[in-house]
Amino acid sequence: MKKLVVSNAFSSGYSSNPKAVRYLLILTCLVALIGVQRIALLHTVADAKTAGAIRISPSVQSSSACIAESLSASDTTFKRPNPTGPPFSCPSAAPIVRYDSFEFDLSGCSSSSVTISLCGPAGCTGVTGQNLDTIIYVYQAGGAPHPFNPGTPCTNLVAVNDDASPSCSAGAFLSALTTTLGSGRFQVVVAAFGDSFDNNGSYNLYVNAPSCTLNQIPACPAITVSPSTIPCGAKGTAYPSTMLSGVVGTGPYTFTHSGTLPIGMTFDDATATLSGTPSQAGGFSLTVTATDANGCRGTQTYLLVINDVTLPCITDGLCPGDPTFHPANTRDTDPTGIDHTGEGGVCRPSLIQTNTFYKAYELSVTGCASTTLTATLCGSSPCDPLTGTGALANPVIYLYRTGGLTGTSPGDGAPGAFDPNNSCNNLVAANNELDGTVSSGGLGTCAANSSLAGLQRTIAPGNFVLVVTSFSDGDTGAYRLSLSAPGCTIAICSQPPTPANAGPDQNVCGSSATLAANTPGVVTGNWSVVGGSGTFANSNDPNTTVTGLSSGANVLRWTITSGACAPSFDDVTITSSGSGTTVSALGDANVWVGLKNSDDLGVKFDFLAEVLKNGVVVASTQVNDQSGGGSGFNNAILRTIGLTLSSSQSFCTGDTLSFRLSVRVAASSTHVSGTARLWYNDAGANSRFNATVNGSSIDYFLRDLFLLDTTTGPGKKTSDVSVNRNVGGNPFKPFGTWTKNF
Repeated sequence: MKKLVVSNAFSSGYSSNPKAVRYLLILTCLVALIGVQRIALLHTVADAKTAGAIRISPSVQSSSACIAESLSASDTTFKRPNPTGPPFSCPSAAPIVRYDSFEFDLSGCSSSSVTISLCGPAGCTGVTGQNLDTIIYVYQAGGAPHPFNPGTPCTNLVAVNDDASPSCSAGAFLSALTTTLGSGRFQVVVAAFGDSFDNNGSYNLYVNAPSCTLNQIPACPAITVSPSTIPCGAKGTAYPSTMLSGVVGTGPYTFTHSGTLPIGMTFDDATATLSGTPSQAGGFSLTVTATDANGCRGTQTYLLVINDVTLPCITDGLCPGDPTFHPANTRDTDPTGIDHTGEGGVCRPSLIQTNTFYKAYELSVTGCASTTLTATLCGSSPCDPLTGTGALANPVIYLYRTGGLTGTSPGDGAPGAFDPNNSCNNLVAANNELDGTVSSGGLGTCAANSSLAGLQRTIAPGNFVLVVTSFSDGDTGAYRLSLSAPGCTIAICSQPPTPANAGPDQNVCGSSATLAANTPGVVTGNWSVVGGSGTFANSNDPNTTVTGLSSGANVLRWTITSGACAPSFDDVTITSSGSGTTVSALGDANVWVGLKNSDDLGVKFDFLAEVLKNGVVVASTQVNDQSGGGSGFNNAILRTIGLTLSSSQSFCTGDTLSFRLSVRVAASSTHVSGTARLWYNDAGANSRFNATVNGSSIDYFLRDLFLLDTTTGPGKKTSDVSVNRNVGGNPFKPFGTWTKNF
């Protein structure tokens, strides 16, 4: 329904002026004709989220607007600035909240004291009954368009208010402010105070700029830069080239960046590509702004961690792609640093952290009877702590060892003490801050940042796992980890081995096999014999040949090692059935073939002879344009067909060796059809083929019941095949397949 909304203030101001009333009636008719859905003079009601929001007519000199909106789960979000200022601040740990953005143009004046409120006067009062706690932010950049960029929410911020003063009767947590703005564009952002509670509900936004003309402008879309995170890199290794792009706005986009990149890396604004080979380790902050064709902007700040995992100073970081776990709860007043307040005094999972990124380092401490292990993120030169932009702000350190810190029983200090699915298992020490608490084990307060973690413990040699994580889920950042163990040697597992896969179990005949393990990558793999016997041609080759297998099961182990990391291994069983039978070559096939009926005299045939192992062809020869001969054995012709084996074949118990002979009408035959007859079985009709078996020449005869044997049998046997060149494409048709079982 078309309707005109006129505020009470407008009605009372014009009711005593006949000329004004006449102008109002004319305007009413114009609105109805052009179909404007809603307009409010002085208090204009509009939906700011629709493209092309209602513009207040400058001819009427409107100075106020009222916009009905709501915050809901479908709204875009940003990391909101602090609710006080100036000076304004945008902490990295600020909540990510829902917001609505409204852009206005202020004209007809040089400046104005602008009131922006969610608790306006009559006609635009605060909405009651809402569960809403709000903040209002105002942005202006000399009157330039689109001053608000959700990626840099402190830029161009000129005013902020959390709760109206005096409090709004409609809701104590509704916001309002008055600030002086110059002419040109400005933006109002209505945001929820928090990310979980009181962030859903309707409101009326009242904007009043006395003595000025106020026009609402379609707001920019929430432009983002994709991807939202970038991978970590390693010092001295080419960084995976990463191209960024703008999303949601109108292309083409232009890009700018700020921040300090590691030496050897660049960001190309023209192509929005990050690349290079870093020669510097640490945490670096890169801020990229994408501007679309309409001048709307979106900004993304990236953490770039370049690691250098070498002793005694490890530079590394928690990255968005790292694994996560539910860490154990820490307790500064406990000398171990572990919270043992659970039932029965056991270690408790954290109540705050449930899904934090982590890095785990497997340490091997050897060459001593005992030592003091120091692991700290607040070391001394040249392992100074990382602080500020890009650094991990609130780290936690955990130390794991089987058998306790000083245990020396068999199995104590074995590799692999850390289980991310059970963060309390084998945990021997923890610390979440260096502020003089007993959990640090005697380390002093960290002057650079007391929130950095570290610990010092007396230990027995063995394998340890040191885990660095954060005090909050989702936190990322770089750190320097200093490690020392006076009088001992420390080795570190900086690259865990690839999980070993020894390949599939095999059944072989003979005493050799070709193995099929996985490639170990840049680390080392090695074969060994667990059971049975075997000699490896190259024990480091995953696909080596093993010889000297004993009859029966032979268990072989493929082990992948990487420095001090716990090795990974997998076993494969090679079952040998004994020495087996080897067919190394084939000779000729000699077969007696004639005609079934003399009516077919003159027909010509093509023959196909095949040798098969376990039903798979290993030799095949075709001869064409062969005379059909005549009927009766005396008129059959002994055909000689040469056979060549594709490769030497080993036959184990249960394997089969077969011979198959097939026939078709030759293309040159004047007869298009005929019935061929194969003669076999006895010493006269001695159809056969020759093979070299275990070094000896052997004839295999075609015998009755479609068997192969090394001797002939009693009586002649025949097999007939009728073929027709004009039927079915003239395929080869077999006389039969004769088989020997080993």
